[in-house]
Amino acid sequence: MPKNKGEINIIGPKKELNAITFEKRGKAKPKQDKKNNKNVISISTKRQIIEQERRKIKEDTGKNTLTKQEKKKAHKKAKKRIAALKYPVLAVIILGAGVATYKNLPIIQENAKNIVDDFTKKNDMDKFKQAYKVSEEEKLKSKEQKELEAQINELQSESDVLAYLKNMYIEKYEQKTGDEKLTTEDIMIYESTENYVFEDKENNNIITHGRNPMETEESLNADGIDYNILEDVKTYDIQTKDGNIIDSIILQTKDDKRVPIRVIPGDKYSEMKNYDSVLDEMGTIIPDGINYMENFKDSNAKTNFVKSILDVEKQNKQTNEKLEQNYENEL
Repeated sequence: MPKNKGEINIIGPKKELNAITFEKRGKAKPKQDKKNNKNVISISTKRQIIEQERRKIKEDTGKNTLTKQEKKKAHKKAKKRIAALKYPVLAVIILGAGVATYKNLPIIQENAKNIVDDFTKKNDMDKFKQAYKVSEEEKLKSKEQKELEAQINELQSESDVLAYLKNMYIEKYEQKTGDEKLTTEDIMIYESTENYVFEDKENNNIITHGRNPMETEESLNADGIDYNILEDVKTYDIQTKDGNIIDSIILQTKDDKRVPIRVIPGDKYSEMKNYDSVLDEMGTIIPDGINYMENFKDSNAKTNFVKSILDVEKQNKQTNEKLEQNYENEL
């Protein structure tokens, strides 16, 4: 793990289960047992409900006589309706994080009866549940965002933001390279502007001109690289104490989205032309983090910084799921 770092966990909530159950009311208007706060259902009403359920199954199947299994099914449905009639409220139970929250909703008898009848006829209760069910993905996303915002709110100064960015880079660097020697004291994060750079027409890689532009251009020609020249390009660099650039990106807009593009330092073109950038896998985190440092009191800058981290985590999750799926398909 990175050295000289604070204990900062970026994102890692546990999944939670969510469900919504709907207890429906029936047609009968039974007497109230005030002592037990429930309705008393007569034998004749119970038989009537059972007969209604049997009749529905006969209509659905076109049969005059039900099998033993079908009678059990009718009895089960009737039992649920009878249980629902015992209480004068409709209960919506929302389960989340292992806690049940109960909402008692006042019932207008006629409206409740019509709703239940409509869904019973269409056999569409599952669709009703699904319409009001909050997806696990949305719940998880909301929790991730809250946890991340809490972390960012703990950063009290621009220096804290810089340390946070360094920690993030080193963590990603270790995951990618397996090298655990790099520390926060070893690196510096820079934003700078190049007066011009070379753009590889084939893969869109960017090559800076370096201290010896002629030598860089000769190296490109020797490799048979066809390039454009772009002017006034802003770069985001990770440098060592002695000024060596070990990673660099620029941002380009594609389909209305800012996309990181790997940058190859011209002075180290030969040794770094095939290097695997960590920055380009961090999306816009470093640029948005620098912007937040420069505008520490700006809530919009903070919001954009949080969003950039969430976007990368979401993309990483999708990539991992795709890799796992491909692996399972190969088995």
